[in-house]
Amino acid sequence: MACLICGDPHTVESHIVPRAFYRDIAGDGQHGYEASAYAPGVKYQAKGLFDKTILCRLHEDRLNACDAYGIEFVRTFHSNGRAIFQGNMWEVPNPRPDLLVRFIAACIWRRGVSQVKRDHGNLALGLAEPRLRSFLFEDSHSYDPPLIVARKIIVSQGEPLHELMFEPAKGYGFGDNTWSFHLFGVEFTMKLNPHSVPAFPAVAIANKANPLWAWNFEPIEISKIENAMSIAVNMFLDRETGKPRNNPRKRQRNT
Repeated sequence: MACLICGDPHTVESHIVPRAFYRDIAGDGQHGYEASAYAPGVKYQAKGLFDKTILCRLHEDRLNACDAYGIEFVRTFHSNGRAIFQGNMWEVPNPRPDLLVRFIAACIWRRGVSQVKRDHGNLALGLAEPRLRSFLFEDSHSYDPPLIVARKIIVSQGEPLHELMFEPAKGYGFGDNTWSFHLFGVEFTMKLNPHSVPAFPAVAIANKANPLWAWNFEPIEISKIENAMSIAVNMFLDRETGKPRNNPRKRQRNT
């Protein structure tokens, strides 16, 4: 396979989501746990999901700055932010909103073009793929997919599940080709089709916002999240037999 941008056959390991988040999930352990709504069992995950076929070194490195910014933004989101507007919004510093938008766009693009571990999910980027590619690798200013952010703490019987990630996937409620990405209580939602309806509320659009105003939701039980129960059930099944297995530890990455 060759680099999808320039055709260079010397491709490198490109992480779909930055490896740093997998290390944060693992914490003091050697690995975290990965589970899916589409397959039984759990996998031990230390390195993260990567694809050796999509980018050369030059174009992989083009994403380093936005990945580094996104990692720091997520890691400090809760400690650096504060509740405003009677607790309805969460204000957080965002000195480089352009890099935050590029970070989310890059994670979505890598997930959408990679053929690694697609399971049965609809991950097609459609007409947005060439626009995203131009935005990320050609510094195009003609495409600026709108982004909103939310503080969304997921709990299980009232206990926060902080070390939790849902990889980029298509969401619902904001029109065609809208994607969501949940990282450690921070949820990003991006419209790849900026003209789909309903529109994002202007007050919450993050694209040029510093400070950024994120929605500040009440904690939500994981059982109320779509597909979460399917993931939970599959975690207790053996990958080979599909029969119940021992209770896995709670550190996990979900798809």
